[in-house]
Parts: sequence; C-alpha cells; structure tokens
Amino acid sequence: MKQLEGFTELGFKDHVCKLVHTIYRTMQGAHDWYKTLMATYNKLRYTTSRANPCVRYKSENGGYTIMDT
Repeated sequence: MKQLEGFTELGFKDHVCKLVHTIYRTMQGAHDWYKTLMATYNKLRYTTSRANPCVRYKSENGGYTIMDT
C-alpha cells in the first residue's frame, strides 16, 4: 500500500492509514456505518420521510435534495 497523492507528510512516506476495524471486519460494521450515516443526516438537517423511513429529504434555497439510504 502507499499513501494517496496529496496526503503524504514529510518524514512519514512509508506510513499508511489504518482502516476502521468496526466498519470492515465485524458483524457490527453495518450497524455502526448506518448509525454514523444517520447522525450525519441529522447534523445536516435532513428530514425522514413518513411514507418511507429509508428516504430523507431537505429543502434549501427553493430546491429539494432527496436521499435514499
């Protein structure tokens, strides 16, 4: 592995990033990812659809953004 272009630091070119274990190697990973995703949607002020809880939307500047999770 090698560091991505633009993310290298002087003196640390042989270091790489460590992947988050809970996302990639456990049965709990999907739950942790979903929890993080929902927290981000809430932080960005998306609203959950009452008709379908997998759909979130946001009204901003006269337009809508619709996300399907």
